[in-house]
Amino acid sequence: MVYVNRNYEDQAITQKSNDIQNISRAINDWLISRTSEVIQLSQVPLIQTGDSGEIKRYLTEWRSRLAFIYSELYFVELDGSYWNSSDRRGKLENRIFVTRFTEQIPRYFYMGPVLGEPCFDESVVLAAPITRDEKIVGVLAAVIPASVIDRMLGFFTFSEFDSYMLLDQFGRIITHSDHRHSAKSEKEVYGREFTRLCRFGESMVFVNVLKTTWKFVTFQPRSVLLRPIKRINGLVVVFFFVVVAILLLVSYTTTSRIIRPIINLTEGVERIMSGDYRQHIQIGTSDEMKTLADSFNRLSDRMIQIRTDDRFIFLGHIAARMAHEMRKPLHIIQLATLSMEVKRRFGKKHTSLILGEVENADRFLKEILNFTKPDMLNLQKYSLLNLWKKILPKYRLVAEDMNIALDYRKDKDIPPFYIDIIRMEEVFSNLLDNAFEAVQAVKEIPVGRKNGRRVSVELKYLTEEGVLISITDTGPGFREGAIDKAFDPYFSTKENGTGLGLSISYRILSGHGAKINLKNTEEGHGCVEILFPL
Repeated sequence: MVYVNRNYEDQAITQKSNDIQNISRAINDWLISRTSEVIQLSQVPLIQTGDSGEIKRYLTEWRSRLAFIYSELYFVELDGSYWNSSDRRGKLENRIFVTRFTEQIPRYFYMGPVLGEPCFDESVVLAAPITRDEKIVGVLAAVIPASVIDRMLGFFTFSEFDSYMLLDQFGRIITHSDHRHSAKSEKEVYGREFTRLCRFGESMVFVNVLKTTWKFVTFQPRSVLLRPIKRINGLVVVFFFVVVAILLLVSYTTTSRIIRPIINLTEGVERIMSGDYRQHIQIGTSDEMKTLADSFNRLSDRMIQIRTDDRFIFLGHIAARMAHEMRKPLHIIQLATLSMEVKRRFGKKHTSLILGEVENADRFLKEILNFTKPDMLNLQKYSLLNLWKKILPKYRLVAEDMNIALDYRKDKDIPPFYIDIIRMEEVFSNLLDNAFEAVQAVKEIPVGRKNGRRVSVELKYLTEEGVLISITDTGPGFREGAIDKAFDPYFSTKENGTGLGLSISYRILSGHGAKINLKNTEEGHGCVEILFPL
């Protein structure tokens, strides 16, 4: 906006300066025309050779035809005495007319108000020599009132300037828009002389020197000069606020019809993800967002129904699993008891069998209880490296007994963070047990299989992600389709597995905000990755 205003101001000043030049040419031509009239009049033979009576009558007749321009015509003798067409007589105190002509013999002479001479005060005086036999015998002076000059300037300028002034070659103000300044000097009124385009106070000053060596000066307030661009600026400001209002309206409409419903849907999804399935979104529109909200509400109702159905299915699965697992030890206990009843004595073999099956049943019930009770984590700031120092010694003994190599690699700069020491030890122990069982399940190492019988543990500190724990074994890897079900309760690929180990581990890791990922390496071995965000 500032650049546009500055550019417009420069263009406006240039345009106004061109207008001043055109006006100055018109004023100059008008003055030259008046001067030519006086020169021609001075060269009339009657004026040059006639007596005073004849000259007076001729001048009176001539002036009557141009009375709207000339207020009086004067015949000035060489000694300074004069008479005019109205038979007014006197003598000039200021002999500038006579001396100018007698010294330089010019063809004509013109000037503004002549101070000290009442007959030439507040007027423009045009003078031409009267010659007889090539000798100057007098001066013909024509007086144009300042009011006529004002009308002439007003005609050419069309009152488009705040103020103006016309100065003669001596710096005297011929006429001024403020008549109080007429006949004064330029320095006397403004304290300076204007010679070129400049800025004076809050106005721009346009200066143009006429061919007559007179100077035409106009003053234009910058506020008037810039009025059009200010109106445009006002329209721009109004347009800007209209656009802002439209944008705010669009933003409000967008927020109320699109963004707010999306936020409500997002919050509803977050609550569903946290386990609160009973979510209904109310949207007061009749567009696609309303359809989406209705679909979301139906999804919420369906998830509640599915959750209820899953609970019954899960309870049924637990009941079936418990019936299956408990039936076997009870059946063996029943057989042992019947055998002792037949033999009517208690044998050590029978009691050991009963105690073993009771222990198996108790272990299974404990796993069920551990899985169903809520996870209450006891978090404390602890070093993961110290935790692995506690876990590894016992598994090195297991690895040695199974003839399996156990590798351990770590970054030294892993910082401590908040964990439940006991539950995390349970998770890592469960994963190591699974890794050893996977390696133990391979009876023979296939030709080309790298690393032999090995379990590798690696701890890495990823600056932007967290701590990554990788447990890799040289077992057969995860079967296709088993990875997606591995964390489901009671899903197990082991013949005697309960299917709760990975499920419990998953719940513990989720409580820590960690992510667990099961995958197969390029060689087909199993790999478990755990990422703890810091």
